[in-house]
Amino acid sequence: MPQRYDLGTLEAPKRLDDGRLVVDAKLTRTGVFPYLRPDGTTRYEYRPEQEVFSDDSLATFPHVSVTNDHPGEPVTIQNAKRFTVGMVGGNVRKMDGHVAAQLIVFDEKAIADIEGGKLEISCGYRADVETISGTSPTGEHYDAIQSNIRINHVAIVDRGRAGPEARIRLDASVQIADTEVRKTPTKGPEMDKLDKALLDVAQARVELTQALTRADKAESALADMQGKLDTETARADAADAEKKDSAEGFNAKVSARVFLLKQAATLAPEAKLDGSDVEVMREALKADGKEVDADKSDAYVQAAFDIATKNISEKAHKDALGAVNGGKDKVSNGLDKVEQARADMLERQANAWKGKA
Repeated sequence: MPQRYDLGTLEAPKRLDDGRLVVDAKLTRTGVFPYLRPDGTTRYEYRPEQEVFSDDSLATFPHVSVTNDHPGEPVTIQNAKRFTVGMVGGNVRKMDGHVAAQLIVFDEKAIADIEGGKLEISCGYRADVETISGTSPTGEHYDAIQSNIRINHVAIVDRGRAGPEARIRLDASVQIADTEVRKTPTKGPEMDKLDKALLDVAQARVELTQALTRADKAESALADMQGKLDTETARADAADAEKKDSAEGFNAKVSARVFLLKQAATLAPEAKLDGSDVEVMREALKADGKEVDADKSDAYVQAAFDIATKNISEKAHKDALGAVNGGKDKVSNGLDKVEQARADMLERQANAWKGKA
């Protein structure tokens, strides 16, 4: 019974709380695979679905040893202690035409090797190979058929030769084509050259996919940073607008207050005007002999104040017209009475903030 190896790459490992590493991987699949003959020619062997996913074959996956590199001999109970660094989990299943299973690694050195970049796996198994030519259901020519596939161990290896169909999922959006290639028992110079070429191709594919994964992550991070920048810019713009509105509102309030004090001074030139706007209006009305009851609303006080200041303005206007028409009643400084009264009022308004009586 020929010895076969299916090579694959471990998913990015996940360390459990107790230190173990766990990875979910597709270990092998159906289809036609190339094998090298001792003379350097290629032999194509077909692995039918009924053989790959037979109950007898799948039953050999759970709990087999995980080794750090191939041990050079089948793993048995006599040598398992020397070679075993982990085990295959019991959740063996069919996934996208592949046999998938969980690998659990609990050896300290093997874990250190994985964390150092030794991420590929190689499943060692035996199979019966019958020389029969034909065409697979997908139209691929084959020279032989495998049957009675039996898993012996899963090895952690540095590099594997690429196979076009076997894939291991790295994350939700990226998959990498990894190895589904066999080692033959016989080696030679030509086979060594081909092995090296296949290994170089596999490594190049791995590195390219890893680079694409890093690029995707970098693009995602850049988009996230741009989103944060846009958010902060919008927040800064809103703060500037709020600051501007606040400044404009403050200036408007100051202007309104100054105007109120000027109006109040026309009613109560000698009164001390401070407090809230309503309090100023009440004090001015009181000084003018128009005191408003305490139970009256602010709107009532405002209306009474507006009427009083309007009357003062109209009276001042009439007095000014009379002075112009009469042309006599001049004060000692050369101003008529209206102008003098206006000058006095402006002076009182200018000093009202000092609390001057």
